Amino acid sequence: MSSDKDGRRPGLAVTPPALRGARLIEAPRHPLLVQLRDYWQGKCGPDGQLPGRAAIDPLELRGLLPQIFLIDAALLPDGSHDYRVRLMGTAHSGIYGDGHVGKRLQDMFGDYAPVFTTLYDQICLAPRCYSNEGRIFWWRNADFIAFEGFHAPLASDGRQVDMILGAAVFDYGKAG
Repeated sequence: MSSDKDGRRPGLAVTPPALRGARLIEAPRHPLLVQLRDYWQGKCGPDGQLPGRAAIDPLELRGLLPQIFLIDAALLPDGSHDYRVRLMGTAHSGIYGDGHVGKRLQDMFGDYAPVFTTLYDQICLAPRCYSNEGRIFWWRNADFIAFEGFHAPLASDGRQVDMILGAAVFDYGKAG
């Protein structure tokens, strides 16, 4: 993960209003997310080479699979990205429901898609991992669900991000 000249991790360039319930944090705190960060870092290659999806072995992540998600990040001709759900662990089904694999984030979240796409655009623009936390305020009157998330770039060629590996943990009893 890179830092700016003062040693701090750069934040997002733009924070849309929909992100009011989410904020970046310096590093993951939840043990499962720390484990995923360490795993991802261990898969990074020399000279900042990013791991590709093929480097991620589900057997090595058995205890994390319910929290994990994969998002395809297809580069479009205009330089923007189209984000689609590739995989969503069972912990997410209780929050978002079933049947989202293959859906575009815009179709899944509508007006609240910028909560995710802004972060993923930043990951694709300046590949590094991010951690965030907050509360789910946009979904099914569930503003009592706190979350912590981890998001990391994957690149088939080691450089151009084509997928986001992530995980989230949810706390149904905390207002966030």
